[in-house]
Order: sequence, then structure tokens, then C-alpha cells
Amino acid sequence: MRPAWLLPLACILTTTAHARGLTVEDLLANEQYTQVLSAPRAGVVVVGRTRPYKNGDDYRYDWFTRRALSELWTFTAARPTLVRLLGGETGTGYWAAGLSPNGQRLAVFRLRRNWLDLGVVDLARRTVRWARVAPDMPYANPNPAWLDDDHLLLVTRPDRSLPTMFDFAFEPARRSPAAWEQTSKGLRASVSALGSGYMLGQRDRAPPRDLTIYDLRSGSVRRLLQGDIADVLLSPDRRRAAIVRESGDLKIDQTNPADPADLTRAHQLDLVDLPTGRITAACDHCDVLPNLLAWSPSSVRLLFYARSPGASWSKGALLVATNRDGDPKARPATPFPNFTALIDPAAPGVVAVHARWMGEQPVLLGTPSRSLAVSRPVTDWYVSGSHGFQPLTAGAGSSAQVLASASGHLTYLAKGRLLRGTPEGPPRPLLSDDHIEAAIVPLDPLLDGTRQILNPDPNGASLVVRHGATSTPIDLSRTGDVRHRYADLPSTVQIIATLPAQNAVLEIAKLTGGASTLALLAPGHVTRFGTINRNLSDVIPVPAVVLSDQDQNGHPIYHYLYLPPHRIGALPLVVLPYPGTVLPSVAPAFDVATFMPVANVQLLVSKGYAVLEPSMPLPTVAQAEGKISSLDRIADQIAGAIKVAVATGRIDRTRVAVYGHSYGGYAALAMATHGNVVRSVIASAAPSNLVAAYGVIDPRAKTQDGGISTTIAFGWFEGGQGMLGAPPWVAPERYIEASPLFQAGAMTVPTLLIHGEFDYIPVAGAEQMFMALYRQNKTAFLLRYAAEGHTIRSPANIRDEWRHIFTWLDRMNMPTTASFAVDPGPKPGSGALPVADPRLDRRIEHQRTGDVLP
Repeated sequence: MRPAWLLPLACILTTTAHARGLTVEDLLANEQYTQVLSAPRAGVVVVGRTRPYKNGDDYRYDWFTRRALSELWTFTAARPTLVRLLGGETGTGYWAAGLSPNGQRLAVFRLRRNWLDLGVVDLARRTVRWARVAPDMPYANPNPAWLDDDHLLLVTRPDRSLPTMFDFAFEPARRSPAAWEQTSKGLRASVSALGSGYMLGQRDRAPPRDLTIYDLRSGSVRRLLQGDIADVLLSPDRRRAAIVRESGDLKIDQTNPADPADLTRAHQLDLVDLPTGRITAACDHCDVLPNLLAWSPSSVRLLFYARSPGASWSKGALLVATNRDGDPKARPATPFPNFTALIDPAAPGVVAVHARWMGEQPVLLGTPSRSLAVSRPVTDWYVSGSHGFQPLTAGAGSSAQVLASASGHLTYLAKGRLLRGTPEGPPRPLLSDDHIEAAIVPLDPLLDGTRQILNPDPNGASLVVRHGATSTPIDLSRTGDVRHRYADLPSTVQIIATLPAQNAVLEIAKLTGGASTLALLAPGHVTRFGTINRNLSDVIPVPAVVLSDQDQNGHPIYHYLYLPPHRIGALPLVVLPYPGTVLPSVAPAFDVATFMPVANVQLLVSKGYAVLEPSMPLPTVAQAEGKISSLDRIADQIAGAIKVAVATGRIDRTRVAVYGHSYGGYAALAMATHGNVVRSVIASAAPSNLVAAYGVIDPRAKTQDGGISTTIAFGWFEGGQGMLGAPPWVAPERYIEASPLFQAGAMTVPTLLIHGEFDYIPVAGAEQMFMALYRQNKTAFLLRYAAEGHTIRSPANIRDEWRHIFTWLDRMNMPTTASFAVDPGPKPGSGALPVADPRLDRRIEHQRTGDVLP
């Protein structure tokens, strides 16, 4: 009888003969849909779409490079064919920023030649008018707000510089030549200054931004206030605006390990009366949490969360600023005395508190210290009622996905059910179905800002009810009522918009391979149009074989093994580790149209390598302190996963490489220091000397804009992924034990190091790692990419990086090239690796290997 794990392997081997693997050129030809806005009053749907990635001419914007490749298209339900609205020019990108109240005008951004413009499109006439302003784009809310059909509220930059999100990546490349020129002339100091302690706050500062009202009819601009504006929220009646500004620099907490979410500047909240321009502080001596602002439906009260400057966020409170008589005052929210807000643990790297309005009553996610309605209060959504704190979501807590609210009730999803919670009793189901989920996932969530990601407006939602092979889409109103029910659709559809007027939904439909198209699904017919990634139509992704294992505590974990089709015998293996990864027992379908320039599974499989993605659960910081070093723990996890993969009989134990990026690159270096378990490692953007990397300022940082960021400088090390729990002067031995550089003497395998010179992980670490190996005459190779950040973005550099990776693997992982190994290593031409370090063998035995799942 064949083992169960041979069944999926047999399926892989019978993949259609005409299919091919993914190539680097396929990756660089990648196209994406980015946004959809329905404008029913204008009779069109606006769609954002990118040109092929390699067709740009400006890649300086790092994560936001795709904005320079974006175009805007439209179609009508009567004639679903894409017609270009804006785009087509090389080096210019366009994206939508919101419809006017009457739905006839569309605010748009244009990025070209290191310059950002704001324009307004008349959708009926298909004309655009560009404003004579330089818009800013605060991360929390980057889009302007429509006051009416003729006026926009927006943040502008008087110095006409680029917003930080576009400027930060290339800032050091522009700054250095200017500084060199100043120094060479000898006429102007080329210094930057930062202060701490008594000198805290003494630093260079960028020109303040302006909050302005732009008049479309006259082109005039009215300035309301200035400052380091971080967020703007317009009230529902469009007469008031809540403004968050960065203010004074904060002292660093000395009682707890630094956390990546720590902020170094306080935030103040002001309310602006737009007709009069009057500005009132909403909360004196408060430090406001930047990602939570919510106006009540009446526009009278504003909900926010704040702490005393320098205090812990857990000691903060929900507050309400009242503007009933035009004289806002802030006070602790009366419904929530003795209440502890939940600091969301599912939002790593940021402090997130969740609250919203239920009619005119604020509700908060957290735990009351006491409640007459509940004998043992638990974390939940609560509102204050006649019997004290009233739970609304029956203990679902943070797992409840709040969709809509109205006076007296909250509508939410929990465990596949659509429920309505009220203070008067237990939640009741709104639909009898129990397989309900959100229908629409934003194509580019950052287009609407980080506040919308962490605390989305409950303006209703689109859902799908699953019925086996079919699904029924429904729309909820902002009050949580079923507004529209659509015809049944196949359950595989990826809905990106609903069109109630046409009783239709818009989806991205997968074609063969990685190609996809838009599809308008209406009762009785489907219209497909707007195909992208045609070059991927014959690229069939290789599915994962799920391998079962157990972690050190005996809990089940799963690894994914990808095997190239049409290959028999034992295969060379590339392991792609990333500590903290916990993979589900059912592997999701792999989309080859995903733009993944580093550690790409399908690129490696297409070259004939088996690829292993291991689950690597992390301990807490408290568990990690004083226990086995992070390098040992990570190496044990990788070695255990390799052993499970080898047990399938498809892996050549003598030809294993580890390739990791960022924290995964650190994991690769950890494996390089632990005996000859692998033949070679590739460490991309990897920290290697934690002592020297601690405290290094991001080379891209504009400290004059946002102050000093400690997220990478020491938050990562103490309370983040580094899990060291203290600074190096308190626990130097932890930093030394956790630094691959200090284990360089134990490295016995060839090491390829890849780094961008503007990476926030200091490139000096890669240089030090290389020089340590160079000093010992050990095989190593360093690729240092100019003007690149944490991930390589230039198409030329992506090509070069993968060319080196494939060449490296071919040379180092084939038995016929064993002479590249270093002492102690195999004899030239023998093709055999030496026996593994027996200490590692003992560690491997601590990993219990399970069966391969079918």
C-alpha cells in the first residue's frame, strides 16, 4: 500500500506537460488591480490598475513604487470595457482619492518626476483640473476630504516637497551629494543635530504643513492651521475637523524593554470649526493615540483614546470631546469608568485600541473592572447600560468583526455567523446561515491610510454566504440591515465591488495559470474584460505538500514542501525560514501573480529545487530570556523541519541550502553557525552583529519630519523579534550570544550575503559578516546594492540578485561542485558532506517528526 503522502506527490508529477515554471522576467512583467470606486451617479466604475512592473522609469519610491505605475480606467455596467481615464505616460502614476458628495467629481493624485499633484476629474466630461497646491499624504489618512462639491479639505506642504511616504526611500541619495557639495565649498555647515536628556527636542525641523481648504471654482487656498499634521478626520456634517498633530519629543520609558510600537513624539488633538476657522484644543496635557478617531453620527462628539505624556498606553483612557455649543471640552468618557481597554495583541509594531459609536453611545473593546450585568467580566465589546457595563458580542472580544452600528445595536461577524448585539440581551443571528464572511478585501489597504486599517469606519459591508459550491453576496447598510441580496455565484469568486443598481458584482476571475481578468456577474450572464498578466497563462503554480510535525511543547505544527514537477529521485532542497511563521494545516493556493521579489517559492521550484517553508513559532520575550540562545533555537527548528522533509524520501540530504530575507536571513546565518547540516546559506538583509546594529538610525529617516524613530533602532532588539529584553549595556552577553558575527568561527558552509546600502538593517552588518569570513579564508560572497533599501526594487537589480542566487545554488548545492566547500568539508569531487555535528543530531532528536498529511 502506498504511503498517504505519495498521493499528492503523484498529482504533482502528472501536472500538464505544457505548463512551465515562473521566471524572473515573468515576475518583472507583473500587473495588478489596485482599487475600485463605484460612481453610480456618474454612471461609471473607476478602476485602478498598474502597468507591468518593469515598464517604469523611476523606482525610487520603495514600497510605493507601484503608485508611479498606476493608471485609472473606467467602465459602465451597460458596456463593461475598460476605457483609460488617466495614464499612459511613462514615469507618471495616477490613483483615486475619493468621490465628491454628488458623485460627479473624483479627486486624484498624480506622481511624476519626483513631484506629487492633486487634481479633480469631472467624470461626465472626462476632464481634469490640477490644483496649484503641493499635497501632503499623512500615513493615517492620506486622502483629501470633500466639504461639498466645490471645496476640498487637505494637508499641503508649503515647501512643495514630496510627502514622506514617497520621499523617505531616496532621501539619503539626495541628501548626501548636497552635503558633500556644501562641505567641498567650505561655505556652509553640512551637519545634522539631535538632542537627548536636557537637550531633548533640540534637532533640525522640517517646515510645518498646512491644513487648507481648496476652492475648485476660484482656485484659492485658505489656510486654517500649521503643524506636523498626522491625521485629519472630517465630521459627518462636514462642518468640523479633528486634527492630530505631532508635538513634543517624549522621554524613553526606563522601566520596560523598548517595544517596536513605542512613539517618541506626543500627539495633540485639536478641533477646527471650518466655517469660522476657530481652533480649540480637545484635550490639554494629553498624548493622543494616533490611529483612533471617531465622530458620533450627530457630529457633536468625538471619540478618542489618550494617555498622560510618558505614561503607558495601558494607563490611558477613552475620552469624548463635546462640541454641542461650539465650545469643545474633553472629559473621561462617562460610560467607561473603571474600564481597561484592550491593547490589541494582533497588531504588532503598533499600539491599537478599538472603539466606535453605537448611535450616540461610545462602545469600547476591553474589560471592565466590575459589572452588574456580568459576574465575571471578560474581554468584549461593552456599552454602559442601566445595569452597568453591558457586553454586546457575547465574549467574542477581538475576534468579533464589527461591520455596522446604529442606535441600540452593533452588527458583527463571529465564527462565520452574522449577529446583532444589544444591551438588552444576548446577541441574535440576523441570518440563519453559519458560513458567512467578509466579501471584499481591499486591493491596496494603504490607499485609505493606517487608521482605516486599524479602526475601519462601520459604514456597512459586503458579505458572502457560503453554500458549498455557491455563494450569495449581500450588502449591509451602515445600520446593519440587509440592503441588497445578489444572485448566487460560484464560491470561488473574489469580489472587489458590489453594484446594487445593476444587481451585479465585480470580481477578479482567475484564468489559466497566473492570468486573471475582471468579471461583471449579473443574473443570467457574466462579462469578462480587462485581462492582466497574460504572460502567466501557462505558468501553473506548484502546490504545497503539507508535512506534519510537533513543536518543542508537543503542539502540532505544519511545514509546506513544494516539489518541482517532472523530476524524479532525490531533489536538492532550499529552505525558506522566517521565525514566527505558523502555517495552517491546509495550504492556501499559491498565486504566481503575487509580486514577490525575494525568497520566491515558485522561482526556486522552476529551477528544479524542492522548497521547504517551515513553521517556526516564537516564544515570548519572557520565555526567551535566559533560555537557549535565539541562534540555537532557530537552528533547532530549521533542522527539525529538514528532517521531516527528508523523511518523505524525495529530498537529497546532502544538498540542502537555506535562503532567508530579513529575520529569515538572520535564521539562515543561525543555521550557518550550527555544523554542516546544510551545504550553503543565503542571507539577505540580515542582521548579524546585534551589538553594533543596536541604536543605528535608519539611513532613510528624516528626523526633522518625525523625530527619532526607535522601532528599528532598539525596539526590534529589546521587545520585538530580537526578544533580548534589555539594552546591550544591561545584558551584553545576550547580544553576543544572539549575534551570528560572534559565531563566525563556527561557520563551516559557504555564505552568500545580500544587502541594500539604504536598508534600515545596517549594511555594515553584512560587511562585517563578510570580512569575518574573509579573515578566515572561508567561502563567502557579498552583494551590496547601491541606493536600495530593505527589499530590492530596481528591475535591473532584481535580475542581478536572482542571477547570483541561482548561480550560487548551482555551484554550492550540486555534488559535482563539492570542491567549493570549505574545511572541514568533503574531499574534492566526492559529492559527500561530512557527518553532522553530533551535538546538532541530539538537538534534532528533540523534534518529534509526524506523518506527511495527504
